[in-house]
Amino acid sequence: MKNSEYRVFKTVVALADAQNEIWWAGYYWANLTGNQCKDMIDLLETKPFIKPAKTLTGKDALQMPSGLMIHY
Repeated sequence: MKNSEYRVFKTVVALADAQNEIWWAGYYWANLTGNQCKDMIDLLETKPFIKPAKTLTGKDALQMPSGLMIHY
């Protein structure tokens, strides 16, 4: 994702509550670069409704309200 797009995306995620539509916008999550993903994980860990989980392959991940997971 371009840096300018990422800054806007990160702001939306930072302000989002559990019902925000951003959690269902898989396109944005799939377009994160490796560094953006690591940065986003740090932000997601501060959200009380983002739960630790395991992926189908057993990797540690964070699960968003939509069920999407981001592994670390």
